[in-house]
Amino acid sequence: MMDVDALPVVIVTNRELALMNAIKSVFPHATNLLSLDYVEKNWLIPYKERFVGVWTDKVMHFGDLTSNRAESAHAALKHQLEHSQYNFDNIWEKMHQLILLQETEDKASFEKSLTSIQHDFRTTLFEMLRGVVSKNGMTHVLVASRQVEWIVESNHACECALRYTHGLLCAHEIVPYKTKNIPLPLELSHDHWKRLSFVPT
Repeated sequence: MMDVDALPVVIVTNRELALMNAIKSVFPHATNLLSLDYVEKNWLIPYKERFVGVWTDKVMHFGDLTSNRAESAHAALKHQLEHSQYNFDNIWEKMHQLILLQETEDKASFEKSLTSIQHDFRTTLFEMLRGVVSKNGMTHVLVASRQVEWIVESNHACECALRYTHGLLCAHEIVPYKTKNIPLPLELSHDHWKRLSFVPT
């Protein structure tokens, strides 16, 4: 069902070995992460003292750290189906209705990113991003831009977490643009944040 250019890069699951093996087979280039709840309950709480080091925020996941999105979609489908006596046509129709509802919500979100510009994004810094990068993506960049002064004044090293995990400009990348009051270049934002339409561009 997925276009070759739209395959998932990161898939978050619980520790279901059969599912993890299937993901490895079907999506060999995707990174399979375990939900943080599972890791915390089964590893960090009982064994945290035994870890030599912890590596975090080095994989691009766009902020999806749990399987909640899939679980909520599954719960909504179960609610729509009501019972298990449907035939294939009925099930397909119920699924189709849910997909159309999600599509409508996504289009509304796209439209908001394209037309509604909040006050914080009316500065020169966001000039190239407005109407092209989603509101959610620009909010992440805004938070990073507010750390610029602290990084410059304290000579603190940026950990580049936003670059690694979201494909967006992190605080140290923003420094020269904010210092000179020039727009952030669009090409430094991952294409994920520029998808404001279902039509390929």
